[in-house]
Amino acid sequence: MVKLREYQMKHKFLNAALISLAIVAGSLANLANAGIIVINHNELLPSRGEPDIDIDLDGIYDISIAERYNRHDGDGAGNLSWISLYNHRTPTETVSGFSSLGDIIDHNSVWLTSGYQTPAMSIGNNYLGIFNTSIGGFYGYATINYDGTDMVLASYTYDDTGAGIEVNNVDVPEPSTFAIFALGMIGLASRRMNKSFK
Repeated sequence: MVKLREYQMKHKFLNAALISLAIVAGSLANLANAGIIVINHNELLPSRGEPDIDIDLDGIYDISIAERYNRHDGDGAGNLSWISLYNHRTPTETVSGFSSLGDIIDHNSVWLTSGYQTPAMSIGNNYLGIFNTSIGGFYGYATINYDGTDMVLASYTYDDTGAGIEVNNVDVPEPSTFAIFALGMIGLASRRMNKSFK
């Protein structure tokens, strides 16, 4: 009778653990699928010219970004960047200037639809709001890191639901990460359950 009660308790515990795990895994997968996509670039930006950037990595250039704006006479302009919307087939727009952590990039932002801008970089991460690249009308931002000398296009983050996006420096794990974790946990729980039945 005691062994039967022990077996029933273990069985109930393992069932509850599997159900809890399934709920947590489902919640985490929904969080990961919330629409936030992060595309890593880690690309050193050149110090002159108008280099074309395929910000969303679909094979079509969306924007031009240079390390520093260089005047026509060749003198560097220090920490100024060069962000241009000229010569691109896509109707990409950028926010005027750089955004800060916590800012919301959406239809209320001040958008530049043509031309160029030369906003000053701060040491660390700088966030450039971007809308309507060649993959569609999504709100996002490019993260550009400035160390006082070099400027690196670190990543492009956007919300593929079309909703506005908050600027932050936390990467959202891909759904596959959560799926692998959930499968591993389910495997461990089922192994434990099989051992308890023997």
